[in-house]
Amino acid sequence: SIAESAGVADETVYSHFANKRRLLGELVQRAVRGDDSRPVPEQDTPNALAAMTDQREQLRTFANDIVRRLERAAPLVAVVAAAAAGEPELASLLDRLHEQRLQNLRVLVDALTANAPLRVPPRAATETVWALTSPELYQLLSGTRGWSRRRYATWLAESLERLLLTHD
Repeated sequence: SIAESAGVADETVYSHFANKRRLLGELVQRAVRGDDSRPVPEQDTPNALAAMTDQREQLRTFANDIVRRLERAAPLVAVVAAAAAGEPELASLLDRLHEQRLQNLRVLVDALTANAPLRVPPRAATETVWALTSPELYQLLSGTRGWSRRRYATWLAESLERLLLTHD
């Protein structure tokens, strides 16, 4: 259907991407990165988190950024996940996507930790952020429950604050 939408032969798509894994991987990567071709940790918002001194502001900024990425990428990750059960190359892609997301989210945890200790060790904090920002949970709340971008971002920032930050 991608070849059809682009008005080219199937072979043209496969000659460029070689297989479904590469094609879907590229689509997800572009969705996550948005208009910026740089890897996520090198983009403006993740870099700005490191310069902020208020952890709650960092979480609000992060939540507003990640919700936009999830809006673009979550439907594609759902396609990969649905196909992964029957296609080992897509199961491998899904594993890689989850691992890359975990690594990228360490940027937030490092930025938070630079300002004050967290309630949990960095690895646990990163896994907490990873779980709460999963494309699957985002799809459940936004798609199934109908949450707006604003509601999800607010819930996410408040949840992460309660789970990660020490309360004065």
